Amino acid sequence: MKETDYIPVEELTYAHGSPVISGDVKTYNDDFVVKEISGFQPDGHGDHGFITLTKTGLTTQDVCKKLQRFCHVQQRDIGFAGLKDKNAVTTQTFSVNLAGKPEPDWQSFTEDGITVNQVSRHPRKLKRGVLKGNRFELLIRNLKGDLSKLEGRMNAIAEEGVPNYFGQQRFGNEHSNIQTALKWLKKDGINPRRNERSILISSIRSMIFNAILDRRVKNSSWAKLLKGEVINLDREWIDHLVALKLEHARRPLRIAVRDLEWKLKDEGLKLAFSLRSGAYATVVLREIVKSEGL
Repeated sequence: MKETDYIPVEELTYAHGSPVISGDVKTYNDDFVVKEISGFQPDGHGDHGFITLTKTGLTTQDVCKKLQRFCHVQQRDIGFAGLKDKNAVTTQTFSVNLAGKPEPDWQSFTEDGITVNQVSRHPRKLKRGVLKGNRFELLIRNLKGDLSKLEGRMNAIAEEGVPNYFGQQRFGNEHSNIQTALKWLKKDGINPRRNERSILISSIRSMIFNAILDRRVKNSSWAKLLKGEVINLDREWIDHLVALKLEHARRPLRIAVRDLEWKLKDEGLKLAFSLRSGAYATVVLREIVKSEGL
């Protein structure tokens, strides 16, 4: 079990060949727009306020803290379906347990970087993963390369999808989560708290998944069903996860890129597409454009 078992995201095998162009992603926050595709509609009644808002320059956890203070509730009273980027314009729904409390004056919730769009009620808290997916609207600036190859690449992605790799966000800056997890599992003076352990375990699982998928992309079987799967990775990683008595989880190797639209404009390449919950837009982008951080 060693740090070199981790394959950096930028070194994972491409499904459609190297990117056909280079460019700049997320030059400005509004170059990366994300909107949740909800898995259901709130009932309109119940103890939990459902607040759909647009944020920019803030993490999902930042908004949770602001809602907590504004509504005078505990951290456990706040719910959301998924984490959203800080350096983007993202629209998502939060729930707040308001049992026994008056309806907050949402018009006075005027925090910098937050706009409240809609408020409703529901009997139950919004839980993680209760989400169909996300719609992305992106702008890639300062394009270089052979733009004539874009159409072929876009058609291939629309038809075949892309490998469902976990993105860089899963592993922390400079894959710091993997470094910390390695020290923890080797009992090298690291004793993370419960919530930190969850992040580290997720990083290990994601590393293993990416390694398996990378091999499948290399042998062109990433979009096929195979009987059985041999894990060609240091067995210690797997043994440690087994020792932690984790439940088995499944994740598709291929992700469909729905409703893909693209257009070349004066400011750059405009892209729009939808992904199922848990998929990373950066994994789609890396098949198109070479850019730092993809």
